[in-house]
Amino acid sequence: MAGNEFPLLFSPLELRGLTLKNRIVSTSHDAFFAEAGTLGERYIAYHLEKARGGAGLIQCFGTTSVHPTFSPGPGVIRNWDDSIMPAFRTLADLIHAEGAAITCQLMHGGRRSSSAITRVPSISASDEPNDRSGEVPRVMTKEDIRTVVDAYAAAAGRTVRAGFDGVEVAVFGDSLPDQFISPLVNRRTDEYGGSLDNRLRFHREALDAVRAVWPERLPLTMRLGSDD
Repeated sequence: MAGNEFPLLFSPLELRGLTLKNRIVSTSHDAFFAEAGTLGERYIAYHLEKARGGAGLIQCFGTTSVHPTFSPGPGVIRNWDDSIMPAFRTLADLIHAEGAAITCQLMHGGRRSSSAITRVPSISASDEPNDRSGEVPRVMTKEDIRTVVDAYAAAAGRTVRAGFDGVEVAVFGDSLPDQFISPLVNRRTDEYGGSLDNRLRFHREALDAVRAVWPERLPLTMRLGSDD
């Protein structure tokens, strides 16, 4: 009955080389079910039930940290090294067995991090304080920028090797790329600040690095904020 009422909703959709069985998507969001930075049974079951319920695409993990300089809390997935891959593979295999596709959001929160958790200073485009905690981040050097850009690529590489069907780069909600783009946060005077083209440089470099390791046949998506 529902399929007849909503023929497009229940029809397949092709995204690059990925075909979704329908257009029902569980979008990425924070559940904070991580156990010591990785997936436990609760997190796996949480996403698996949505696939069993009929969703065609499961976008996982609203905050999957790509580098140890970002962690806003203990319930966040740490996509920092290959130790995450067995759990990722388990989840991807279970989602695929239900006929659904799975993607993973890649995130660095910059000044949104908490040094009380990471034990290192938070970092950002400039030293504008975290508007939630008041913590003042360290201004990123060009070496820092290169390190984090490479971390996005490494996280994407682990994700595809684990069998995921896509990645989403987070550029919203005061994430690090968002902080570089925003003139409210980015006070830099080098090639990463000033004009819009310069403020977009970090964003472009991160996307280029991810695309370089991501299969051309699979979708690379981006969630972009628009309220700055």
